[in-house]
Amino acid sequence: MSAINNLHHAALRSEPPTPVLTVGAFWDKFYRPWVEKNKRPSTLRGYEYVWKLYVKHELATRPMHSYHTVDASEFLTKLTEKLNGKSLSHVRALMSGIFAHAVNTKGANGKALIDHNTIQDVKAACAGG
Repeated sequence: MSAINNLHHAALRSEPPTPVLTVGAFWDKFYRPWVEKNKRPSTLRGYEYVWKLYVKHELATRPMHSYHTVDASEFLTKLTEKLNGKSLSHVRALMSGIFAHAVNTKGANGKALIDHNTIQDVKAACAGG
């Protein structure tokens, strides 16, 4: 009986699992406020436009840690059918900025939210080529 009580008490002392942080929640809670504070209003407007029009649908519900380089490459490659090179580079830049900021943001456990900017190594087909 003592062993059961020890297991029960150990379970009560253990920390609850860290909630999963989605890219959309990161955008709302960390990145957008940081951009608003540190960048020009025109930059914020541009990022909000790109987020709402292209990125939100792809990333809002995805957990930060589960979006990989191959996912981003496939997404950006599909966008080449709709966007020119300059617009595509704006989408990629926003995505890279979000993930770079997550690499530099501490989570509740004191460690970076993610270890690597998954957008950094993306290779996407060029628009129109």
